[in-house]
Amino acid sequence: MLLRRIKQRAFVERAKVHLRALGSRPAPEGERRLFIDCGSNIGQGYTFFKKYLPPESYDAVLIEPNPNCIQTLREKFSGYENVEIIEGAAWTRNEKLKLFGLVEDERGAMTQGASVVAEHNSGDYVANQDAALEVDAFSLGEMLAAKSQEYDEIVVKMDIESSEYEVLRNLLDTGTAKHITHIFIEFHSEYFKEPESSQHRALEKVLVDELRSAGVGVTIWI
Repeated sequence: MLLRRIKQRAFVERAKVHLRALGSRPAPEGERRLFIDCGSNIGQGYTFFKKYLPPESYDAVLIEPNPNCIQTLREKFSGYENVEIIEGAAWTRNEKLKLFGLVEDERGAMTQGASVVAEHNSGDYVANQDAALEVDAFSLGEMLAAKSQEYDEIVVKMDIESSEYEVLRNLLDTGTAKHITHIFIEFHSEYFKEPESSQHRALEKVLVDELRSAGVGVTIWI
């Protein structure tokens, strides 16, 4: 636990450096910038990121599949005219998915660990199929392609509880990753049981290398 906290602090400090570099750049006249928060929960991530990517400079889209969190998100950020809240899961295509993790541990209905991947957190529990909620999912790649027509820069925070592996693979395969200027990613290999944990850890390096080769700035998030 102590080692994880030390690692988290290091990730946060590195993220601050990259966020300051992004947020401090002067915007040419007419340039539009967008921040997309994939996996907003109740706004913890956006509260942090908007210190460096302020609403005066960056419009924002907050994406959260857990319906138990949406009202809190709306209450927190209702005062921002340029913040859009989407109830749904950032995914590879438009479809219905099951959302797991709402009853499996003590974190409750607004857990930060809800996932559309049943095996997420398989190192700690077996997903309860009966208690899973059906939620809307949509193609993040299609959203990025559309938003790239409106915005000159798109910064993404991705904390989507183990679905990042499929989503990032899809963005790379479809070429829509190129619309991202910089992405802050939390990977979740440590939450799988073995051998899946090691397999996903190896996949993380492949995905990061491919993103960087595609011209995307990458920072590992907590």
